[in-house]
Amino acid sequence: MCNKEQRKAPTSWLAAARKPYLDFLRNLTAPVFLGSFGGALFTRLDSKRAYDQNTVIAVSAVIFLTAALLAFFANASLLREELFREFDDWKKDKLDELKAQGLGRWEIPKALWAEPRARRAFLLLLPLFFGLMTSLAAVMLAAIVAATELVKKFQG
Repeated sequence: MCNKEQRKAPTSWLAAARKPYLDFLRNLTAPVFLGSFGGALFTRLDSKRAYDQNTVIAVSAVIFLTAALLAFFANASLLREELFREFDDWKKDKLDELKAQGLGRWEIPKALWAEPRARRAFLLLLPLFFGLMTSLAAVMLAAIVAATELVKKFQG
């Protein structure tokens, strides 16, 4: 992920995170489009219509929103894999070592948590996850509002 010169710098993690983060942002277009389209479809539901007339719109909206969430989580998992590639390699080696020592299913997480490297990775991953969820919510809300306004404009 980063070379030895970058590891010495205090901002090495940020330098190594630039490309994966920009790729993540670039790949947000599809989930935002799908989500805004699904949100705009939900605004088309009419309570005055019969249930069967709203079914196609409701099912379509749910499909688009589900596709948006799946695309977002796939994109977020790619970001996590890129940012924590070295940690994942270390964790795999450490798990193999702990299994070779004969530790059981419940002792392995405790042994991993005892490692300072695992705690640092968790403390980096937690705000990253919540930051991604917050940013997705804000972007999706803005996209849905914009799509709804656009639909209203074209309806007259």
